[in-house]
Amino acid sequence: MQTKGFTLIELMIVVVVVAILSAIALPMYNEYTRRATASQVMQEMQKIVEQLERHKSKNFSYKNFNADFLYRNSAGTVSTSFSNANATVTLPISATGSAITYRIYIRDGGNPTLRLVDAAATGKSWIILAEANSKLNNGDACTTCNSSQQQNDSFLMGSAGIQCKTKLALKATDTLKVATLILAQPCGGKGENW
Repeated sequence: MQTKGFTLIELMIVVVVVAILSAIALPMYNEYTRRATASQVMQEMQKIVEQLERHKSKNFSYKNFNADFLYRNSAGTVSTSFSNANATVTLPISATGSAITYRIYIRDGGNPTLRLVDAAATGKSWIILAEANSKLNNGDACTTCNSSQQQNDSFLMGSAGIQCKTKLALKATDTLKVATLILAQPCGGKGENW
């Protein structure tokens, strides 16, 4: 009498094949999600730039640009993703804690420590930094960092033509300074254009 079923060797072969496919597919999926996240932040930066240019065409200056109107819900309330106090946007919209992938800073190009709404801002130019929410940018003690962002780029863009990215540290406290932004490579030696 012959019983129907699988032998132990057949089961082991299936397990090995599944493990090999997983070893190939998982890194590819992770890379795909990192690229999708980076693409989302670049689109958000472009959306802000478009509104900055509209503001300048109406007011002849970037001064007093406030992006809160971009982040209002249908009831007219500003999303918690936008902070007017810091002129920052967190992505994805409405994310909190370690779900945050990026923080976008919108600053005056003449003095990047100032928001465009600050009285001392010149409003002649702008700079936008999209900082990855990673331990690389926020330090090893960061408990709300997004582990998938460790290998993603941070982005820098300015009205003077700066448009670079890097996988190295590119954080607001170090990058948003005049001395850093006038360097030939403001994203660092390993930065590249995008």
